[in-house]
Amino acid sequence: MSKKQVTKIRLTPEQWEWVLSDGYKAYSSEATFSSALTKYMSDVQNLYGVRQKEISVLTGIESTVITKYRKGIRKPTITAVILLSLAMKLTPDRSQYLLYLAGLQLNECLEHRIYRMFLFGCAYNDDYNISNCNKVLKSKGLTLLKA
Repeated sequence: MSKKQVTKIRLTPEQWEWVLSDGYKAYSSEATFSSALTKYMSDVQNLYGVRQKEISVLTGIESTVITKYRKGIRKPTITAVILLSLAMKLTPDRSQYLLYLAGLQLNECLEHRIYRMFLFGCAYNDDYNISNCNKVLKSKGLTLLKA
């Protein structure tokens, strides 16, 4: 599957009903970054049919590295969490929760405000994706998102 095929993800009304249900909730009292990432990736596969390999292509993060995140062997960087969240089109609460579980947080610098804008929009609008985020970052002379 190419990047172009993966980036056009739209939810059906039935899928939106599931996203709004208790089964899609973001938080769990015993969650770790690896368990939450694994759950969210499973949900993305169920919702959109997108597998880890496609997420790897979109993010530029090697599939073996994503596996290490999922197994708790490797700690993600803030860039990795942003890339994964955008590629999986996570809802804002899920993106924030992944950052929290990874022990990371966004601050008020321009770069992080841009990340926040894209994280808050990516679940609802196809224009809030990695490519467009990088265009905005580039236009402001900031470092591009890359693995």
